[in-house]
Amino acid sequence: MNTLSDLINDLEKMPLKEIAHRISEGDRLAVNEFHRRTPFLVAGGARVTFREYVHFLVEMALDSWQWGRLGSNAVERAGDLLLDRFFNMPDAVTDEAKHHRNHEGGDSGTDCRNYFRAFLTSLEDDIQKHGIQGDVQAEEFAANHLQTFVKRHFHFCLRESLRESNQFISRYTWKVNGSRFCLWFPKSFGGKKRGEWLKTHIGTPDSTNPLERERIQALIDRELVMPQWVSFSNVEDRTGSSPSPSTSRGCADSEDKTFPTIREFIADEKAESIALQRRAIRALGPERLRRLVRAILEHFNGDEESDTRIAHEHGLSPATYSRFAGRDWDKGNGNGNGNGSGAAKSVSVPDLFLNIAHVIATKHPEFAAVARQAGVWKRVAEVASFPIQPRMRMIANGQ
Repeated sequence: MNTLSDLINDLEKMPLKEIAHRISEGDRLAVNEFHRRTPFLVAGGARVTFREYVHFLVEMALDSWQWGRLGSNAVERAGDLLLDRFFNMPDAVTDEAKHHRNHEGGDSGTDCRNYFRAFLTSLEDDIQKHGIQGDVQAEEFAANHLQTFVKRHFHFCLRESLRESNQFISRYTWKVNGSRFCLWFPKSFGGKKRGEWLKTHIGTPDSTNPLERERIQALIDRELVMPQWVSFSNVEDRTGSSPSPSTSRGCADSEDKTFPTIREFIADEKAESIALQRRAIRALGPERLRRLVRAILEHFNGDEESDTRIAHEHGLSPATYSRFAGRDWDKGNGNGNGNGSGAAKSVSVPDLFLNIAHVIATKHPEFAAVARQAGVWKRVAEVASFPIQPRMRMIANGQ
């Protein structure tokens, strides 16, 4: 008979995927082992635990344009919700609970087994898609996939935190086929209308999918448009400004189709990927790099003089800035003055513009739609097809 010490030793030797599987089956020792490990990569190449990574995400959100203006309470509440999703395992484990999982928001009903099941499902799909082989490669791939999965859920938690503080909406528990979905609706849309709306627009939900509640809530947010209180001090009168961050939408997963959202996503991703940048850019540190990217994209339609000013303000040499975000790289391309094929030309694409092209072309359909509307999709797709890997963690790791 194995002792507790033997079980712990066995867990320490297991790959991340097997640990996640053990947790999904209700193994509390596996939960402890998971939170002891350091699979998450942050700025500077350091590996950290889940709790440390949540703290990192909270700090990133507080420093961001979109979420920082909410104040620390809403963002820190999102961090607590995220911790709960990967820590909490209810005491009672019954067959009924396994087959009819609750889909609750907030703290009540949260079960980490559901989220590890969802992680395993998405991981398996990606492993088959990318043909991952070998234990070392599989472990690294699983860690990278987990980081993307957790970051996505942080954005879900940010939205949930905003809903909790929204005085114009209220909870509604939808009971269907033995499952319960705790959802948010506008208070003005009450009574029997909620159940009827769900029956019409959702039909029969997939109660076996741990992310079904998020899918349904996103549809409610989009179709019914959640009301909110907007202060005059938060209203921006410039064309193309993004909406107040007090909406129920998030950053990278947002369905908002404005360029400021893209700017914030790119800036955050570059800061997270600082370990992959050139030496002079790494020397800036994640926060200064984030501010640099924001400044560049805010003056995207400026001239070379603005480039010189931005480079000077951020302590970069002309050569370093040119390699990172110089705007003259494309001169002569496609007008008879170029000196080679598209593939040859690709080596001179500045790092930032190559990154942007990949994000727009491969990661977010909303961003691609904006590029098409702006008439730049063809060029974006061409740059994204160049045979050179962008300096972004989420793409460099095949995510």
